[in-house]
Amino acid sequence: MFFLQLLPLFFDLSKERSLVIIPQKLQKEITEKNTAWLALFEETFDVLIEDKACISDQLNQLFLFNRYLNEVHTLTGLFPIVDEERLKKNAPGYMENFSAFIEKLFAAIGSHNPKMTALFSLLLANTVVSYLSYRPSIKVFILSDLGQSFEAMQKELLIAGLGNDYRIEFVRSEEGADLTLSNLPTPDKKSLQVRSTIDARDLRMIRQLLKKRSS
Repeated sequence: MFFLQLLPLFFDLSKERSLVIIPQKLQKEITEKNTAWLALFEETFDVLIEDKACISDQLNQLFLFNRYLNEVHTLTGLFPIVDEERLKKNAPGYMENFSAFIEKLFAAIGSHNPKMTALFSLLLANTVVSYLSYRPSIKVFILSDLGQSFEAMQKELLIAGLGNDYRIEFVRSEEGADLTLSNLPTPDKKSLQVRSTIDARDLRMIRQLLKKRSS
């Protein structure tokens, strides 16, 4: 990211801002790649990008970087927040869409500096469509004899512990729930007994149960 942040000091498609004049032919090439990225992303993810100007500015820098510099594999360490393996595990649908998008993008614009382009595109993709929107949804009913305060605390603990992997919706009855959590023993197969204050062991049991059900 450091190099991409410095790049606008030297290269920009705007003559007023750039320290180096960008040839007209290259400006056209960058614009075409930029347009292809935006169109293919909207097509693949079935969304309408609202702030195209901001995304376009970032893409201009990426494609100028690709034009003037060769990819250095150590530069991929500049993207520590992009954990592709975790995203493939927790949001497989999102990564399937992204892989399809990248494949179409490289077919359209070429695959120079592929790793840098893919990582930077993944960062941009998450600013437009967060992978969190692809989390599986579960409906949870809290069955407790400890009162509303404890119930509210349990809900907060569940969201804190599972919110990155699941969209949690709390419902008012067992009939409408995918999972019932209770601090009381219950024979219902959809129910799981947890501690009054949900801890790491409870979260692990919940994850195991949900994983078993989805397999």
